[in-house]
Amino acid sequence: MKKDEVSIGEKYIYILRCADGEHCVSLVQIKECRNNCAIVCFEEVYKDHSGNGYFRFLKRTGHTMAVSYEYLEKLDDGAVCK
Repeated sequence: MKKDEVSIGEKYIYILRCADGEHCVSLVQIKECRNNCAIVCFEEVYKDHSGNGYFRFLKRTGHTMAVSYEYLEKLDDGAVCK
């Protein structure tokens, strides 16, 4: 996605593909839009292959993280992540 395609307060799927072929999948909410990234809060973590449980930590603590717009995907109505 691009900056002009996301809205503050809306929820998106964040997919980070790792070098080892695994990936992390989370439901995030946009808190702030910056030029090169979005500041997000993690609502749900479906897959966390970060190696240290970082995305689950962010969800548990409510801390935010900056993510590139290219890793965000629109959440379709009725979409189910597993």
